[in-house]
Amino acid sequence: MQKSKKFGIIEIKMKILLAISGGIDSSTALFLLKKENFKIQGITLYLWNKDSHKRSCCSLEAVQRARRICYRYGIKHFIIDARKEFEDRIVNKNFVEMYKRGLTPNPCAFCNKFFKFGILIEEMKKRNLEFLATGHYARIYKENGKFFIRKAKDKEKDQSYFLSMIKKEVIKYLMFPLGDKTKKEIVEIAKKENFFLPGYEESQDLCFIKTNYSEFLKERLGERKGSIFFNDEPVGEHKGYYNFTIGQRKGLNVALGEKVYVYKIDPLKNSVYVGNKRKVMKKRIKVIDLNLFTEIKGEKFLKVKIRNLHREAPAKVKFFDDFAEVEFMEEQFAPTPGQIAAFYDDDILLGGGVIYETG
Repeated sequence: MQKSKKFGIIEIKMKILLAISGGIDSSTALFLLKKENFKIQGITLYLWNKDSHKRSCCSLEAVQRARRICYRYGIKHFIIDARKEFEDRIVNKNFVEMYKRGLTPNPCAFCNKFFKFGILIEEMKKRNLEFLATGHYARIYKENGKFFIRKAKDKEKDQSYFLSMIKKEVIKYLMFPLGDKTKKEIVEIAKKENFFLPGYEESQDLCFIKTNYSEFLKERLGERKGSIFFNDEPVGEHKGYYNFTIGQRKGLNVALGEKVYVYKIDPLKNSVYVGNKRKVMKKRIKVIDLNLFTEIKGEKFLKVKIRNLHREAPAKVKFFDDFAEVEFMEEQFAPTPGQIAAFYDDDILLGGGVIYETG
């Protein structure tokens, strides 16, 4: 059997389940797989339809877009309605409750773990299919019989960070047809294939937020007025500590004659603390809930990415059984409890965990 240069895995008429939202990325993934003569079934997760918007990847509108694309290419299309599970596990537990605790969560990483690469892997197996393909910008890498996720060719669009919490056991079943292409190349294909359907807009980070975080959280947590402190003195008021995140500078509504940043959030006291930039520059973080794709013991020099738009930084990482201590070579801006820390060896993703505390 011959290995596919495009997808890095075996290339015989394999049976593939494709996660499709009807956006240009997943639609182009369908087109590329179809060109390779793979046997494809399309599936769409229907996760949210309360106040949904046209930029959502998993709303009723997305289901309808995906169905039209699948029909156009003559492939079967299925829908998984997991709205209740999604609201319970991701919206309530991973988003609202985390903000209530004064943390800044990353719901997309856990949606990937439990839904896109959890429920859909189960569906793939139920249907006796061999691989799950998605429109993520990432690649699969195999070394010594072990499977890893590798950064995409297009480093500006790379989405490997959001895959750092998926189970290592599922990686061998994954296909990322877009991983070896740039976003520009994908857009060109999408234009030729007329994937820009009426009303289409690029999907946004959080599919369940139609307006903004503050309004969404206010509906669920209520308005809780409190104080903003600078040098332990009250300098302003806020309408809810959950509206703030570590490192935030805009929207503080305080005039102090200098730039200040949120460096501490105290949910018990309903207080927010601001200070100069030095307050948010940190060299050490503790990472819990480790999810590693291979066994790592002791100290390793790796690169660590602490948020999606952060350029991963070199660090000494000491791994324990259920947590890791990270010491960066240089101070990093605003590592934030609740966010994901992803570990990289060059461009190979080794897994991740949740930032617990900083120092």
